[in-house]
Amino acid sequence: MNPVAVAPVEELQRVTRNVLCTDYECCLEVALFRGWKNFSCKSCASFHPAQRTALEWHEDGLCCADLLSIVFGFWIMPETDL
Repeated sequence: MNPVAVAPVEELQRVTRNVLCTDYECCLEVALFRGWKNFSCKSCASFHPAQRTALEWHEDGLCCADLLSIVFGFWIMPETDL
């Protein structure tokens, strides 16, 4: 883990985070604890890709849909087929 504080960015393509890393949650907690408005994984050499089944990815998607529905106040109807 080696998150580095960086200035917030306006364009999504400029975000340099490895959100699919198994350590991402810990790095996010470090950034929150330190009060950073943004962080980067660009200088981290310990990327460990998350290994998940199709069902786990599907469940993650449903959780994201729930979060979006709460934040933006609308309901997202996910597909039920895998």
